[in-house]
Amino acid sequence: MLSLVMTLGALRAQSLVVLNGSDTLRVDTSVSSVSSHVIEIFNLKNSSATDTLHMNWKVTLNTLAHNASWSMCDPNLCLASTQLSNTQHYTLNPLQQGIMKFDFIPNCTPATNATLQVRTWAAEDSAATTTELTWLLNVAAVCTGISDIETARIAVYPNPVRDMAHLSIPGTLDNGQIDIYNLLGSRVYSTSVRGDKDLDLSSLDAGLYIARISDGGKVIATRKFTKSE
Repeated sequence: MLSLVMTLGALRAQSLVVLNGSDTLRVDTSVSSVSSHVIEIFNLKNSSATDTLHMNWKVTLNTLAHNASWSMCDPNLCLASTQLSNTQHYTLNPLQQGIMKFDFIPNCTPATNATLQVRTWAAEDSAATTTELTWLLNVAAVCTGISDIETARIAVYPNPVRDMAHLSIPGTLDNGQIDIYNLLGSRVYSTSVRGDKDLDLSSLDAGLYIARISDGGKVIATRKFTKSE
């Protein structure tokens, strides 16, 4: 089981709210090939109306396979794994929302489980006084799961999208859903799906979005697209 652990400074952490509703994301999904990305996001918010949060974060344990590619984004910056040897910093202004995003291209031959730990704490506090958030990624399940061919054919187009997008799903989902997130990690669109479906995205602002398609609560594909004016 691949685990990413994010730890929060005990004092300032009282102002850092996790909007996901849980401090653990469990990821047992499938990808189409080693070129497919698994993207898992924690939605964060500074709940203080007056104080700016100055946060540090650092990778503290990494047993990922050398030929697995991954990156992390904090609320201010995205960095490749090769750039993460030092302590990183980000800020959240009063009532501002942001994300901690894990973007992973798995090594599926073999699908070796691993652990990656990330600690984040308030700059004013000791890194030793923390609480933990956890990503759980079962690499073997990620690389198997549903049919690779069917997953590879799931598409959201055209890209970029202006007003109407089309979701193409080969076959039929039992309890399907598409959720669309902006780069702050906020869900801005959601609807149930069983197969191919037209999506009215005219109300979305221009920018980059992530579409997450799931069936019965299990994520089966993620797709990035751009919304134009």
